[in-house]
Order: sequence, then C-alpha cells, then structure tokens
Amino acid sequence: MSNNLYQASNEWASRPADQRFWTIEDMYQKTRKNADESVVEEIPMRDISFTHNGSDILMELPESQASDIAMSKYGDPFARFTHYSFGQMCRTLEAPASYLRTLPTATAVECLNVGHQRASIGMNGDGDDDRQFLFHANGKMKVQAQTSTKYQRVWNFEIVNRLRDLAAQGWRTPPARPSSMDGETRIATEADTIDFGTESVLSVKAGDTIAPAGLYASDHDMFAFMVNPEVVIDDGSSPGGLRRGFMVRQSEVGDSSLWMCQFLFNTVCGNHIIWGVSQVSESRLRHVGDIHGKWGGMVAEVSSYLDATGAGQEAEIRRAKTIKLGNSKEEVLDFLFGKRLLSRRVAEQSYDIAEKYSEVHGDPRSVWGVVQGVTRLSQESGFADRRTDLDLAAGKILVNALA
Repeated sequence: MSNNLYQASNEWASRPADQRFWTIEDMYQKTRKNADESVVEEIPMRDISFTHNGSDILMELPESQASDIAMSKYGDPFARFTHYSFGQMCRTLEAPASYLRTLPTATAVECLNVGHQRASIGMNGDGDDDRQFLFHANGKMKVQAQTSTKYQRVWNFEIVNRLRDLAAQGWRTPPARPSSMDGETRIATEADTIDFGTESVLSVKAGDTIAPAGLYASDHDMFAFMVNPEVVIDDGSSPGGLRRGFMVRQSEVGDSSLWMCQFLFNTVCGNHIIWGVSQVSESRLRHVGDIHGKWGGMVAEVSSYLDATGAGQEAEIRRAKTIKLGNSKEEVLDFLFGKRLLSRRVAEQSYDIAEKYSEVHGDPRSVWGVVQGVTRLSQESGFADRRTDLDLAAGKILVNALA
C-alpha cells in the first residue's frame, strides 16, 4: 500500500461550485470582500433576544454598530442565523439544535427565549456573559459566528494573502479533473500541468478537461493545497524524486483550529490524491493568544524551503537510512518503546510493515525504514486522530534519531 494523503481529494469531491477558485487571487478577492462586509461586536448575552419573521429565526440586536448598520441598510435591527451560527447559539443555551430545526419557527423561538431566560439568571453583568459576535452585512444581516471574547480571529483573507506570497515564489495548486460538484471547466494547457518527473496516467495532461480545485472558501472555513514542483529531492527510491507540498485549513468563525500539514510526495493525481507521501509534519494553532505571530512563523518555514535546494533533505534521508535503531527487531522495539516514541504494539506493527516494504525503503531496523513503516501504518488507519498521532510520532522518531 502506498503512503497517500486524501484530505485534498476529500475537499475536491465535496466542495460545491461556489466555494471553488481557479486562482489564489480570485480566492483572495472573495475572502477580502467577505471580511470588508463584516463587523465584529462584543455583546452581553443578557441583552439579546430572539424573534422570527414567519420563516426565519432572528436575533434582535441591542444598540451597537451592528444594529446601526442593520437599520441603515435593511430598516430593522434583526439578523438571521446561518446553519453554523445557529448551532453555536444552541450550544451556548444548551438547546438541541437538530431538534429545534424540526419545530415550527414560532415554537423554536419560544424554546430559545426560555433557554435564554434560564441562562440569564446566572449572568451577573461583570462581563463574563459577553460574547464576540461576527455579523455579515450583505443581503440581510446575518450572524456568522458567536464565540468567547478570548477568541482571536484570523480572517480567511489573511491566510490567503500569505499564500499569494508563496505563489509568487513558485508554489502552485496542482490541476484537477472535474468532480460531480463542479460547474465551470476548461481544457488544460501545458502551462496548467506539472511534471512530477515520471509518467503517470493519473496526473492531468495537456488536453484534459480540468476544473477549479485545491483552493476553497465558504462562509465558515477555507482550505488550500499547494506544491513546489521546482525543487526535486532524491530519496534513492522514487523514480521521479520527491517534491514538497502543504495543505492549510482554518475557520474565521470558530469551526476549526488553524491547521497546516507539510510533506514530501511523489505525484498528485487528477482527483488530488497525493501519492508516495513521507516526512509528514502537522501543526495546529488554536485561535487564542498570538496566533497571528505563530501563523507567520509557519508560513516563513514553508517559504524557507525555496531558499535552499533539496540537498539538505537528501543528506538527511541518506543519513536516516544508515543509522540503525537496533541490531534486531527486539532491539528496535525496545528503543522505540523505551524512548516513549511508540507503544510496543504500534512499534511492532510499524516494524512489520517496514520489513514488508524493505525493498522500497531499505533496512527496517534503520531510522528511515521505521519512519516509513509508521507512516504507512498511519495511512491504513480510518481515524483522523490516529493518523495525526502516528504522523507526529514518525516526525519525532526522525528528529530524535538524527539529533
């Protein structure tokens, strides 16, 4: 089994046409416009109330900048909920969102007001009940999100703006074939294709029909997949060498942390499955504290890839292939378990996989062999949390052994 990543392919298969972008610039303009049409307000929960217009549940805005905008643009101080923000509000009031969505609107509003009144009893007016609301003023006023006042928002356009910098340095989004969710298509030219150093019927060629993919943004999240096709890393076993790639996901409404995954890979197919992946490194940042500074550091790390050739990583791979963690399977397992890098059971599973693919990755007792065994074990898991834990463990093994 190849070491493959499927996150980008899952996005390719599921995103509707209005969330897809051909270019980073198109994505930036859309996300920037969304931010410019938004306003953030800290509002005490005790000051809000719920009503309806017959079909939609509405939040009545207390006196604030948001209510001023709503009055001037729409003639009333009310805001509709998105599907996501309604769920957030229901969680705050300890109300079952899925059940309320099945009720008549007037009945659901009555339930919300009762829950709000009950929750307000414990609100003492010292600021503990304040919430940070994100409103969007395009069409009717909408509640995009409701978070704690400690939430540090990173706008999607801020992420995309840094991706523009990387695009200027040569990072690209691989072309993709149309999915069932696409609307717009065109024929790929040579400029659209990427040469991964080896022929593959899975990769997009000039003349194939392609559609926007790899760059996505909605009213609650964004995702981007980019690769650097220029720098080739010779790992001694991949026919066309390895390239560098990364994925990034984030939400400006509190739906997810800021996540980045960096990796080396062989090739990318037309449905954005990433093939022959190794050296996976994941980072997650919660939307608290100095998230802007930390995100800047993550981007700088990706950018630094272009400041050097692949020689450094090639040397690291060669060294990892020569360093043994033990002279036998038992010694390797003792090392991994003793250093608390893996449980003994996972270490044994990883070793057995490394031994099975020794012709590809080399000696299963070596650092490189074990790391590839852990990575393959990760990709066999159907659980995202387990894959993350194993990918991080593989990185720790490499760092620990080469330090």
